Amino acid sequence: MIAQHENDAGQHMVVSDTRNRHRVLLAREPSPGIDGYVVPDDADLGVRVAALSEFDRSKEGAATKAHHRLLKPSAYKSYRLSILLAILDLLEDASPKQVTLREVAKALIYPGLKVGRAIDWKTSSHRRQTQRLVAEAHRMAAEGYRELLNPSRGKRCAN
Repeated sequence: MIAQHENDAGQHMVVSDTRNRHRVLLAREPSPGIDGYVVPDDADLGVRVAALSEFDRSKEGAATKAHHRLLKPSAYKSYRLSILLAILDLLEDASPKQVTLREVAKALIYPGLKVGRAIDWKTSSHRRQTQRLVAEAHRMAAEGYRELLNPSRGKRCAN
């Protein structure tokens, strides 16, 4: 067991097996006479069922390796998340001095970018894309990193 917390809903636990971590809620008032799982029917149902399946496999002693595609970000999503985190790191590391959008673009998004005159940069699609990514990185930090791992959250998700 990694962590444990109790509230009105019941006992929340984070348990770990050799490969995965599972968040479990032992409800304070379980359904009478029913042994099983209660999974909310919401936008995250697919992810919840996939996680529950992995948890159930781990209980049986089966070697689990996140078989469900919903539990692992795609290669593109992983790349995009790494870019967003790198943007946040660059902006945070340079807090006393301001980092320009152009520097962010050259360092992280478009390595080797050569934009000569200021007017060329101001009117470029690279600048607009950099602005969007920086705004998304700030949104990610404000809303919480875990939201990005959820594929069903539409624009909040780094797709």
